[in-house]
Amino acid sequence: MAFEDIQVRGLTFAERGELIKSGLDPLYTPVPEEAPDTERLLRSRDLAQWIMQHIYGLTEDEINAAPDNDLMEVALDTMRFTHEKKAETEKN
Repeated sequence: MAFEDIQVRGLTFAERGELIKSGLDPLYTPVPEEAPDTERLLRSRDLAQWIMQHIYGLTEDEINAAPDNDLMEVALDTMRFTHEKKAETEKN
């Protein structure tokens, strides 16, 4: 799949489990508040790369060729959709 073809969606239960196991889930393994901004930025980039590879099936070359801001936005939207769906499920 090319980056331009991505349809943003939330993670499935199994995908979220794999994300948690990877140590990148921001709710289960948050970056400590006292961590420097560079550590926070690197974690965000690691999360974005994980999402692109494991959820959307992009190769490293496709990830590297994608516009940085667009890629980060898709990754953040993916996490936002995941959390919104969880909140909606808990609400109902």
